[in-house]
Amino acid sequence: MKAGDSWYQEHIKRLTDYMAEVIARMLLRKLTDADQPLLLGHQPNWPFDIDVVMFSGGISECLYHYEAGSTETVLYDDIGVMLADSLRESQALSHWEWVKPLETVRATVLGAGTETTEISGATIHVDERDLPIRNLPVYQIPFGKNLSKGLARIETGIIEALEMYDSQREGQNFALYLMEIPYLGFRDVQEIAAAILQSIALKPQPNQPLVIILESDHAKVLGQTLMVQRPDQSIICIDQIKVEHGDYIDIGHLLQTNVVPVVIKTLTFHD
Repeated sequence: MKAGDSWYQEHIKRLTDYMAEVIARMLLRKLTDADQPLLLGHQPNWPFDIDVVMFSGGISECLYHYEAGSTETVLYDDIGVMLADSLRESQALSHWEWVKPLETVRATVLGAGTETTEISGATIHVDERDLPIRNLPVYQIPFGKNLSKGLARIETGIIEALEMYDSQREGQNFALYLMEIPYLGFRDVQEIAAAILQSIALKPQPNQPLVIILESDHAKVLGQTLMVQRPDQSIICIDQIKVEHGDYIDIGHLLQTNVVPVVIKTLTFHD
């Protein structure tokens, strides 16, 4: 099939059967190169075997039928019902125990989320012309308290962020969250700035605002160093904000106290 073709049920069923197989391989940590386009985020990295599975989001209603009536009477105009059938029929997924959740949240696109508002540190560097910014996804780059490892992860992190948030190379911007940074000297800050500026050349629109969030109190010195190395680059560098991989953030206008309000949007799941 190619873009623009009409869809036929047998074609979609082959696709949903394949999606069910990919889920099973993911649970076994045996993904193939051909499975990668269906993977959102990093490769499975959990150290333990999976004992049970459950489903949430829109597909869960097709599986568990929480609402009155049958899914056969509902027109979702998507592949949800066929995907649910493929999941139920999958021999590979039958090896795990299926657990029915108390709540399923329904369509994840609507989101079950929280919004928290924080104030950045006062020692930040922001280009006010590009504020406010809304709905910017966050990609986390942990340094692990090791500068060399952190520097090596910057380019890899930007490549992975592009695959996650801008796979079609349309220019979707994202923020980099640098965490677990070790003690830094002046030359260390220069190295981090140079690595970031070199890596953002991989973006389809490298001149879009460069947004960096730091766990530690280094935003002003890193922002100023970036500005010296690339004077024409718009830079927003803030710190003392705690975000997670996959969060979305809003950054408001600079306040008179030289801080910015930050709204952090997180999808939530019950422990």
